[in-house]
Amino acid sequence: MAGPGRRVIVQVDIVGPLRRPRGTRRFDVEVSEGARVGDVLEAAGYTPEEARRIQVLVAGEAVTREAPASAGGILTLYLPVGGG
Repeated sequence: MAGPGRRVIVQVDIVGPLRRPRGTRRFDVEVSEGARVGDVLEAAGYTPEEARRIQVLVAGEAVTREAPASAGGILTLYLPVGGG
């Protein structure tokens, strides 16, 4: 996780059948300024194994766990599914 300092709020929005560690589909996560998406997933309560399977969107664009998590940003989380 990012080092100590100013704390920021990032909103998490869960779509589909993904586990809801806080019991609700949408919630806020407080992380250190400069945190990455992976830090937010950890702070939200996801295990590293779960986090590896989760797809994350910011403003409709897929991002990696290393992408910065911005104050006031919204991370949309879902499990990708395949089929055909």
